[in-house]
Amino acid sequence: LYYGNVSMLSIDKVSQSAIRADEFYEEKMVGRDFEMGRSNKEIRIDGFDFLYLMEGRGIQPDAETFALLLNQAWRFKSVLDAKRIQGRILKLGFEGELSLGNKLINVYRDLGSLADAHQVFGTMCWRDGISFSHIIAACIAEGRKVSALKYFMSM
Repeated sequence: LYYGNVSMLSIDKVSQSAIRADEFYEEKMVGRDFEMGRSNKEIRIDGFDFLYLMEGRGIQPDAETFALLLNQAWRFKSVLDAKRIQGRILKLGFEGELSLGNKLINVYRDLGSLADAHQVFGTMCWRDGISFSHIIAACIAEGRKVSALKYFMSM
């Protein structure tokens, strides 16, 4: 998440507790990153800081919050962040959310973690056309055209 692009964050939830993103930004980032000579636009705010802040204020994350965090993992090309987010999704009971399963498959596929994409697809409670499209694209990216065809036929 970038400070300049607050729309990437579920600010509505955070603002319920009268927390302003710029105050949090200054509190968490100024001392650490400005010493390194980075400008506002170059500074990455870890989405997990916001997640922990929300939870600390009693604001429970929802599927949209996790989707935004997955966008951040994709933007920063971090499979580790995607796995951390997946762990939180499972821990908080969001594994049945179709949109999050689809997002996870897409993020893992784009990050080249195709085994993780297949694992998510295999454990999804529900699948739709988007789920199949993402996993078929993952198979094609791996060069597994026969598997892609099998997924297509099982739709």
